[in-house]
Amino acid sequence: IYYILSQFSRTIRPGDRVVRSSKMFGQYHDDIHSCATINDDGLLTVQVLNTARQEVHFYLQIRDQCANIKIDANCLQTIRIQL
Repeated sequence: IYYILSQFSRTIRPGDRVVRSSKMFGQYHDDIHSCATINDDGLLTVQVLNTARQEVHFYLQIRDQCANIKIDANCLQTIRIQL
């Protein structure tokens, strides 16, 4: 848990605003967790936690754009997108 909180404190800064995120149900819907924030400069930060024992491939969709992303097993991944 220390490493997860450490990652959050480095990437989610004071003044950032929470952005609504949701996930579509799939094979790993209980193993993937996410949250997102945006800062005043338009930098969107998406935190994705994979609690599964295997890597997971998922799609990250922002408006009408989509990216195929892989996250390793038992991993926290930060994705940053300049909007």
